[in-house]
Formats: sequence, C-alpha cells, structure tokens
Amino acid sequence: MKNNFRVIITVVVIIALLAGSVYIGVGAFRTTGSGDTVATVGSEKITKDDLYDYMVKQSGQQALDALISEKIIELEAEKNNVKVEASEIDEEIATYEEMYGGKESLEAALASSGFDMDYLRGNIETNLMIKKILEPTIEITETEISDYFTQNKASFDQQEQVSARHILVETVETANEILGKLNAGEEFEALASAYSIDTSNKDIGGSLGFFGRGQMVPAFEEAAFTAEVGKVVGPVETDYGYHLLIVDEKVEAVEATLEEKKEEVRDTLLDQKIQSQVTTWLDEKYQEYNINISM
Repeated sequence: MKNNFRVIITVVVIIALLAGSVYIGVGAFRTTGSGDTVATVGSEKITKDDLYDYMVKQSGQQALDALISEKIIELEAEKNNVKVEASEIDEEIATYEEMYGGKESLEAALASSGFDMDYLRGNIETNLMIKKILEPTIEITETEISDYFTQNKASFDQQEQVSARHILVETVETANEILGKLNAGEEFEALASAYSIDTSNKDIGGSLGFFGRGQMVPAFEEAAFTAEVGKVVGPVETDYGYHLLIVDEKVEAVEATLEEKKEEVRDTLLDQKIQSQVTTWLDEKYQEYNINISM
C-alpha cells in the first residue's frame, strides 16, 4: 500500500471544496426563483430567499474563499499549460480502492459522508493540478530521500496482510444455522446481506478488505491469519458476537529496500512539501489576481 501523504492532501482539498459545494448550491437557489417555497411549517412558508440568506450567513465567506481558490488553481493550470488526464485520475482512484478494499467499499465510505465518485474525481483532479504546478519549484535531494527512508523504513515494509469477508451475528445458534446454509452451497454474500449485524459491510458481502496484524480483535485476527484461503472459518467468538469468515487472499511480509522504494519516498516527500507550501502559494496568488467580492 502506498504511503498516505497524497491522501492527506486530498482530504485537505475535500474539506475546502465541501464549503465550495455549499456555495454552489445556494447560488442555484438564487437563479431559479428566490420567492419559491421550499418548505411550509403550518401556514408559514420558508422560501428559497430565506434558505439562501441562512446558508450564506452560516458559511458564505468560507464557501466563497474555497471557490476563489479553486478558480485560481484552474487559471494557474491553464497559464502553466498543466493538464490532468483521465488515466491519471483513474490511477489515483485505484489507489483509494485498494486502500478501502475495493470499489464498492470506497463508494460506501464516500456515501456515508455525503459524497460520490464524481466528487472524489473532481478533488483528485484539483490535487493533481496543484502538484503539477508546484512540482517544478520543489527540490528533493538524495540525502533527503535516504534519510526519510531510514527513519520511516517500517512504513515502507510490506506487512503480512489478509483480505477477508465476514458475517457477524449475535448468537452461536444463528452462526451455526448460517454455517449449515454455506455448507449446503448458499452464497456467502447473500447470507451476509440477510444476517450480518455489521452494517458497515453487510451490503458489500461482508468485505473487510485487506488488514494487517493488530487491526482486529485477537480472536478474529488469529482465525483470519491461520485460515486456509477460500475456506469458511468459525463460528469465532469475540466481544461483538459470533463471526463466520472467509479469507480471500494472503500477502506475505516483505522487507523494503531503498532502491525499490526510492520513487515512492520521493513522491511522499514531494507531497509533504506541496502540503506545506500550498497555503502560502494560494495567498500569493490571491494578491496577484484582481479579485472583487460583492456579496
């Protein structure tokens, strides 16, 4: 799994642009008829004007700042002939899918926060624009790369991992009933959806994605890391209930070398430096552009 500094940058931009999305929304209310009623309370009306005014008071300046920043990034990308290809965004999306244990798990995580894949793609595009604009101004030395790798070697080592699915239920009787259905040929994913009380993954076949040691409760971890790939294990009792699980894939531990990880380390350092400079860069660009605010 790649180092997560690119994820940190994306999260920062997502937070900023979330405010922007609110402002875009309230702008739409203005253009579609400000006197229209959006809700009634008894005989009293709440109009689009009321909603617009309230939303602007709550987060108007923050949202406007986010939109201005986004526009500055777009203009600077155009000025510097910076383009982001769809394939580059796809590559970043693949990294997220790997981190979250698949496309469905990623989509579920986004949906739980009120976002979707289109929104994520837009934020990734913005991050890549920033990276391409600032990268030529940033120097990373061989010494920096070597020192960072030495100090953070454990984070670059491939830890032992497994990818697993589970069904969690409250009683051993229910677990054994499901086990009988599995042994009779019923699909694990369908039974997870029907029976599992783990609402975070029951609708995606009980998928937990990849995880390493120390991330799960001891009894579950022991069962997962000693299981044979593709075989149902359980019931396994934990404080949460009783689990039936299947390990789909195992990844052995591999010690990293600087030669193998050099470009990844460089990319990590680049992301760190961009993260530390982007606010100052945007402040400077604010001064360069003729920005008039009339709200």
